[in-house]
Amino acid sequence: MTTLLLRKQTLYLIAAFIGLVGSVVYLTQYGESGKLGIAPASVEALRDADSYLLQPSGTKYNQDGRVIYQWRAHSAERLASGEVRLNQPFYTGLLDAQREWTAEASRGVLAADGQALNLSDEVIVRELIHQARIDTDALRIDLHSNQVTTERPVRLSLPSGHTTSVGLRADLAQQQLELLNQVRGVYVLP
Repeated sequence: MTTLLLRKQTLYLIAAFIGLVGSVVYLTQYGESGKLGIAPASVEALRDADSYLLQPSGTKYNQDGRVIYQWRAHSAERLASGEVRLNQPFYTGLLDAQREWTAEASRGVLAADGQALNLSDEVIVRELIHQARIDTDALRIDLHSNQVTTERPVRLSLPSGHTTSVGLRADLAQQQLELLNQVRGVYVLP
């Protein structure tokens, strides 16, 4: 009888210990995020974002008060380095006083100094050249010098055909676009 009582008490203690451990895991891991995981020794060391932003945007104006460029994103995280990691960024820039061009991507990073926007993953550029679409997987927009570059494969599509290359450089102030390497085109003659 004493052995049975001792076993019951031991089982109760083990059950209480498991319940306590389960509560601690729930409160520290699942409670805030809604996802169960095992925390490393230092959770703070893994957090690279110091703030989260919903629908951030930025606009630069010229001396006359006209918009030079605008960007916006679905959401963003400001990193400890000062960079801003953008989710679903969209950029609109001016080629001249009348004509806008756009760039969109799945992800992007705005430099800490605010002078460069690096787009990645399914980058689509429209109207950099009339009726043209440019597809690539990475694009850098230098917001200060108004230059657009990539070293990645590029596809330039027009209504009459397309051109592919590896790398692109565009000086928007001079309205010049250069396809850099392995340039190939297919066009339908009228």
